[in-house]
Amino acid sequence: MSMDDFGTGYSTMNMLKNQTLDEIKIDREFIRDLEKDKSQIIIRNTIAMLQQLGAHIVIEGVETEEQKEFLLGCNCTDVQGFFILPADAGGGVRQTALAAGTGAGYGKIDKDKIDKCADRILTGFLKLT
Repeated sequence: MSMDDFGTGYSTMNMLKNQTLDEIKIDREFIRDLEKDKSQIIIRNTIAMLQQLGAHIVIEGVETEEQKEFLLGCNCTDVQGFFILPADAGGGVRQTALAAGTGAGYGKIDKDKIDKCADRILTGFLKLT
């Protein structure tokens, strides 16, 4: 089970006690003002807590190199946001994937798999290394 927008709305800490969650996406509001000490303390400890609970963590809304570097320092490598894929960069992803999949030796094209892959790219999801 996955939880989106952790820390806002209905995605609360109380749910962590009552649900088995495989993936938790931390809402962008937590890193929007990451230059502030309080924000850094909150996100660093939230990541550590969720890692101790065994959840796969994705941080939403990563827009700067500084945010990326901070998150890497917290051992969080899965991020999503405009830093990874600017808003206007997504056009043609599906067409490019389909064109690449038509080459010799690739076998039958699985349009559903290409769509899922393209959706992942278009949401700006990336594993940092």
